[in-house]
Amino acid sequence: MKLIVCVSCKDMVMLTASGIRTCACGMTAGRYLEDNITAVVTKGAVLVGIDNNSYKQALVNALSEQCQKWDQRVDFYFTGWVPNHPGEVVYKKTLKAVEKYKLPKKKYTNKSTTPTDSA
Repeated sequence: MKLIVCVSCKDMVMLTASGIRTCACGMTAGRYLEDNITAVVTKGAVLVGIDNNSYKQALVNALSEQCQKWDQRVDFYFTGWVPNHPGEVVYKKTLKAVEKYKLPKKKYTNKSTTPTDSA
C-alpha cells in the first residue's frame, strides 16, 4: 500500500487503482498505474509505502475481541519505507500530467519491491 503526504497541509491519502486521490489542499495528488505497483504522484508529495502483510495483520488485531474493549490499548506496528526505486514511483509536475501518464510499452512483472520480500 502506498500513501502520499502533502508537505503543505500534512494530509495523508491512500492511493488506489480506481482514480486520482488528492490531499485536502489540492497541492499533491497521485494514483496507482495499471500494474498496481507503480505510483505516479505530483512533485512535492512524500510517498510512503506500508507492507501489505503487516497492514493486514494490524486489521486483524484491530478487529480482535481484545481491541474491541475500550478500556484496553492495543498497539499496531507496520513495516514501512519511502519508495524510490524505478518501477515504484514516477514524479510529475502537475495534476494533469499525473492524470495522463501511462506505463511505457514494455513487459512488467508483478513483483513487489517491499523490503520484506525475498529476492
